Amino acid sequence: MKNRFLIANCFFGLLLGFVFYFLSDNNLYITNWIYSFLGLNKTFISTDIIPLHIIRIYGLDFIWAYSMWFGIVLVSYGLNYKIVVASIITILCGIVLEIFQGIQLVSGTGDILDVVAELIGVLVAIIVFLFRSRKDVNYNE
Repeated sequence: MKNRFLIANCFFGLLLGFVFYFLSDNNLYITNWIYSFLGLNKTFISTDIIPLHIIRIYGLDFIWAYSMWFGIVLVSYGLNYKIVVASIITILCGIVLEIFQGIQLVSGTGDILDVVAELIGVLVAIIVFLFRSRKDVNYNE
């Protein structure tokens, strides 16, 4: 499998998450800096609409886990058990992050549904990877 596929899946999720944060959150330092640098007025999408609120809360955790999984597979490319390694590292990082949010070491909600969204992100990443691997016989090259 070409590295381009892994890189694209990793960075597409990161880009999608950044764009959504950029358009929906007025409390991010980077968002404020970009608007200031470009001399633009701040305009944000309201996440009070239920589907956007759900995306804001759980969709971004899904995207984070999906992107992280592909990133770990990319850097562990020579390992025989890269799917298992990437899955374990991503899931453990997600759980630790949620625990840290729950005990207020980092900002966030510490929600069990965030972990579920991250697990779903890992499962979708595995499915996409395996589907692509079946199409590309020489994916380990």
